[in-house]
Amino acid sequence: MPRLVTLEITFWFPIHREFALFRGHISAEKESLEYLLSKCGTGNAIVIVVGGAAEAIDAVPDTMKLTIKSRKGFVRLALEQGASLVPIISFGENEVFKMSPIGDKSKMRKLQNQVKKFFRFTLPMFRGRGIFQYSMGLLPHRTPMHTVVGKPIDVERIVNPTKEEVDDLHDKYMKGLIELFNNNKKKYARDERLELELQ
Repeated sequence: MPRLVTLEITFWFPIHREFALFRGHISAEKESLEYLLSKCGTGNAIVIVVGGAAEAIDAVPDTMKLTIKSRKGFVRLALEQGASLVPIISFGENEVFKMSPIGDKSKMRKLQNQVKKFFRFTLPMFRGRGIFQYSMGLLPHRTPMHTVVGKPIDVERIVNPTKEEVDDLHDKYMKGLIELFNNNKKKYARDERLELELQ
């Protein structure tokens, strides 16, 4: 069973912690990830949302902005553990809630970035639908969502990978994401003119 990786803060609050543990979530702390990949036998899979909070505040409908260029810790971990990397993209995910684009220099973006810096997460400004009406609320909009899984990138274990080895595998992973996106956008994107932006 794949285990979803979430922030450590998720486990600070009673009841919420038990709900997360019941669903199989694990902490994003390196020790948790290493334990699952090395001490629990083989065949374990972890699901990491690489872009995290930075990507969440850019989840505007009809866009696909992935925060990945500077995120290399997951690649280093894969090399250290000899764990395969599997590119995954979800089409329709940004359409579940409505968000307006927020400029990088706006006061709201500055506030979100400060919250993210302090808490390691931030709340995007979004609106969904209500129970009896569809114009405003906190429930997700009813829209198709398609998650596409790419070809695994086999990784040979390197206990102390160099920067070049990390960069090479990171480039392979990003190419895998781009290929996965391009091969599936006509079938699953709401608008086939959708472009993938890696930032």
